[in-house]
Amino acid sequence: MGKIIRGINACLMVLILFVMNCGNPIRKKVDMYIRQENWTKVREILEQENRIQKNNGEILLLLGETYGELDEYEKLGSVLKEKTLKDHPYNKKGEFLREKYWRRNFNRGLESFNEKSFRTAVRNLENAVVIDPDRPEPHRLLGEIYVKLESYDKARQAYQTHLELDEKDWFSCNNVAELFFHSHNYEEAIRYSTMALERNPQYQPAQIRIAHCEVRLNRVDEALAAFEQAKTMGEPLNLLETYGKFCLKNMKYELAKVQFTRALALSNANVQFNKYLAESCYGLGDFHGVAAHYKVYLSRNPDDLDALKILLIAYDRMGDRENFEQIKNKINEMKSTLE
Repeated sequence: MGKIIRGINACLMVLILFVMNCGNPIRKKVDMYIRQENWTKVREILEQENRIQKNNGEILLLLGETYGELDEYEKLGSVLKEKTLKDHPYNKKGEFLREKYWRRNFNRGLESFNEKSFRTAVRNLENAVVIDPDRPEPHRLLGEIYVKLESYDKARQAYQTHLELDEKDWFSCNNVAELFFHSHNYEEAIRYSTMALERNPQYQPAQIRIAHCEVRLNRVDEALAAFEQAKTMGEPLNLLETYGKFCLKNMKYELAKVQFTRALALSNANVQFNKYLAESCYGLGDFHGVAAHYKVYLSRNPDDLDALKILLIAYDRMGDRENFEQIKNKINEMKSTLE
C-alpha cells in the first residue's frame, strides 16, 4: 500500500512539473529523481531553483510535497506559510497539500494511540500540529496521551490549546478542570468545571468536582449549595455519602440525616448508612434514632466498640436500664478480652 501511495504522489508531481517555470534540463532531472523516489536529490534541486526563482508557486508546491515525503514537516510548515501559496491560483493546491500531510500524520497518530504506542503517537500528532496549527483534533488527543504518560502539565496545555481552537468543547474543559483539581489548584478547577457545565449543563461529575473544591477551600455554604445542585442531576450513592459525611463533619445533622436516609433507601439496606444515621441522630439529640440505627448496624458488626459506646450513652439518656446494662456488660467483656 505504501508503494502505491508513493507512486500516486510521483504522478502528481510529474504533472505539476509540466507547468513549472524552469528550464527543460531541470525538469527532466527532477522528473528522473521523482521516478526513482530519490527525494533527497529532488529537494536539493528544488531548493536551489527556489533560491533563483523567488515566489514561484509551482516550485513551492513541489518543494512542499518533497518535504512531506521526506517527513521534514517543519520545512513543509514553513513552505505552507509562504504568501504565494495563500493567494490565487495556488491557494487551493496549497490547502490540498496541507490537508494531505496533516491527515497522514493525524491518522498515524490515531493508529499509534489505539495501539498504545503513545510516544510514537505524540511524534505524529506533533507533526500534524506543525503542518496545521489551527486544527483542534491533535491537541485533544495529545491531552489524552499526556495523561496516560503522566505528563500532566503537558496534558493541561494540550487541552487548553484545544479549547482555544474549539471553544464549545466541554470535554476539554472538564479534563483541564480535573487536572487543576489534582494539582490542588481548586479555584481554576472550579472555573473550568463551570465552563464545562455551561457547555454541558447536565454533566454531573463537573458539578460534584465543584463541591469537592469548595470543601477543600473550607467554604461550607458554597459547598452545601454545590452539593445540592449536584443532587438535582441525580442521586448516586457516592454523592449522597460524600455530601452526608461533609454535613456530619460540619454539624449539619439534619441535612446529613436527609442524605443518609435517601442513601439507605437506595442501597439495598447497606448497614453502613445506619451507622451514619445513628451519628446524625446523636448530633440531633434523637437517642431513640441512635438506638434504632445502631442496633441494625451492630447486627452485622457486633464488635464495633465505638458504636457500642455511643449506643450505651443513648440507652443511658433514654433511661433504658435493661439495655444499658446489657451493652455495658458486652463492652466490659470485649475490654477484658483485649487486655
